[in-house]
Amino acid sequence: MLGCGENEMGAHPEEWHKRLTRKDADRFQAAVAAHLEGKSAQVEVECRVRKRKGAAQWVLIRGVAVRDADGKAGRIAGSQTDISARKADQLKLLHQVHHDVLTGLPNRAFFAQRIEQALAPARRGKRPRFAVLMLDLDGFKLVNDSLGHVIGDQLLIGVAQRLKTSVRSRDTAARLGGDEFAVLLEQIQSSHNP
Repeated sequence: MLGCGENEMGAHPEEWHKRLTRKDADRFQAAVAAHLEGKSAQVEVECRVRKRKGAAQWVLIRGVAVRDADGKAGRIAGSQTDISARKADQLKLLHQVHHDVLTGLPNRAFFAQRIEQALAPARRGKRPRFAVLMLDLDGFKLVNDSLGHVIGDQLLIGVAQRLKTSVRSRDTAARLGGDEFAVLLEQIQSSHNP
């Protein structure tokens, strides 16, 4: 699973633990500790494990302590399952939830979240400096009706590409729906000079 030969990893658990990413190693250790203290029936944690060539792979680790007659854990028996395809599907789905399928721009829901974040300093008594630009394409219905939806879609994609290349990396261009777009300009200096 990790691309290692039979003799490339030792049998000691530390050989495997050092392959976990730092963030995941902490979560894994916490899950094992909780299980050994009797706070959970089993260890079950999703982690990224570095493969032989250094790339990280998502795995699901499950285990249960083998205890002696006094209840003391002597070892943990477990397994690891490759869940990278599932994680990739989850990331793709998460992207689709927050992005417009046609243009790839963030959608209305994502844009609303970004506005909330931009307004957060105002709740702390600070004066936020941002601007929102609303755009719609005049005559877009005529394009769709006379030239067809394929051409209309190409026009929307072209507008999205132009917006992407026109805004700074800290700004957000979004498609709100139909022929409506919006841009959130953050950290502007003044209303005259964004």
